[in-house]
Amino acid sequence: MAGQMVGGASGSTKVIRMPIKTVEIKLDEIGYEGWVATLRTNPRAEYYDMFLSTDEEESWKGFGHILVSWNFGDEDGNPLELPPTLDHAKLPYDVQGYLIRHYIDAFNEAAGVPKGPQNNSENSSPTSANPQTVDSK
Repeated sequence: MAGQMVGGASGSTKVIRMPIKTVEIKLDEIGYEGWVATLRTNPRAEYYDMFLSTDEEESWKGFGHILVSWNFGDEDGNPLELPPTLDHAKLPYDVQGYLIRHYIDAFNEAAGVPKGPQNNSENSSPTSANPQTVDSK
């Protein structure tokens, strides 16, 4: 499909392939020396929605579309397959939690989503940071 032309109101335009944007998440910090996962920061909306699903199997399937690669191995040094082929129960919880937490942070940063307030007492609106007083005289 790359290089094909599509019509529009102003005529034909050359189709340009969507770039695959990624982030590498290294797991050294939690004791998995050398483990690296590469995940898409611009997945299709349908895959991100699947990933966010409350249904565990649907979420894992969505994660499989977001994960590009990893170099993870089992206790015997055999490579772990990628999701959704790999049963999520074969991946330690600390690895799953770390990947998900860091992926969501990277996704939000790539999408330009501002970080929330550090605690509930902080202002969350950019306009409420410096409130102006109005003199009612």
